[in-house]
Amino acid sequence: MDEAVEECFKPGMTDLEKVVAAHDWIVLNCQYDPYIAHGGRYTTAGGVTYGENDNVYTSYGVFVDGNAVCQGYALAFKVLMDRAGIPCCYVSSEAMNHAWNMVQLDGNWYHVDVTWGDPVNIGTGDIAGHVDRDFFIKSDAEFVAGNGYNRHQDWSTEYGYTCGETY
Repeated sequence: MDEAVEECFKPGMTDLEKVVAAHDWIVLNCQYDPYIAHGGRYTTAGGVTYGENDNVYTSYGVFVDGNAVCQGYALAFKVLMDRAGIPCCYVSSEAMNHAWNMVQLDGNWYHVDVTWGDPVNIGTGDIAGHVDRDFFIKSDAEFVAGNGYNRHQDWSTEYGYTCGETY
């Protein structure tokens, strides 16, 4: 975690730059767990086998293993925001079986879904080196509307925050 903080945050960065840096660091240094993505034990073409591992649900999975699911992504992002001094909360949706975050910038709250910023291909897995921002710094309305093929629904936050217009 300390290495991630050191790589992400430099003196003089704005809060928005810190949010971008943390989002991108997680996306570029973590993969969505192949075991969960494929619904069971999975062996890559390179011979690496993924099985059940509780670390995928924690920030440890992101910072140490580089392998996590949405809960791990959201918890790791929260850790980085806490270290940067940026207000952040954990968001979850039982209906979606999914988790993400909200961050506060300039007094307003915005959604950030780091997991959906880390694109994967069905069958081949993580798209290394690619960052997606369809669900980054968005309002409630934008998260409900989605991007044409994915949308968020029925979420709750730690403190009942809502997001207004986009940054």
